[in-house]
Amino acid sequence: MSVHPCVLPAWHNGDTLEEWYYLTKNYDYVATQGPKEGVKGKLLNYLLFTARENDCKVHVFLLGKSAHKYPLVYSCDVSSWIGARWGDLPIAKHGTLLVGKKVARRKMYHLVNTYNLCQWVKYAKSLESLHKSIERNIEK
Repeated sequence: MSVHPCVLPAWHNGDTLEEWYYLTKNYDYVATQGPKEGVKGKLLNYLLFTARENDCKVHVFLLGKSAHKYPLVYSCDVSSWIGARWGDLPIAKHGTLLVGKKVARRKMYHLVNTYNLCQWVKYAKSLESLHKSIERNIEK
C-alpha cells in the first residue's frame, strides 16, 4: 500500500506489535520512535528485523549518535548536529560519532555548526557504507 509521499506512517511506544506488523506488511516505508522515547535495544532491533523480513524500510526519530548500533535502520534524524545549541564539537571516527570538546554556545556559532555538519555528514557516509555492506551480506 502506498501513501502520499509526504506521509510516513509511524509506530509509537505503547502501540501494539500487531500494529507494527500491519504497518510493515502494508507500507514500503514506516517510522518509529527512537531511544530517547524508550524504543531501544532489543525492542528496536526486533522492530527493525521484522520490518526487514517484510521488505519495509524504517526511519527512526531522534536516533543520532547511536545510529551505528542499529545497522538495519534505513534513515534517522536528529537535531544535535546544531552544535552551537549544546556547545558540542563531535568527531566522526571509525564509524562512530564521539563527543569532542565543549565550546561556548554562542561563540562563533556559524563556524561551530558548519564544523558539526561536516562531522555528521562523515558519520552518515560511514553508516551508508555499513548499511550497504550488510545488504550485500544478506543477499548472499
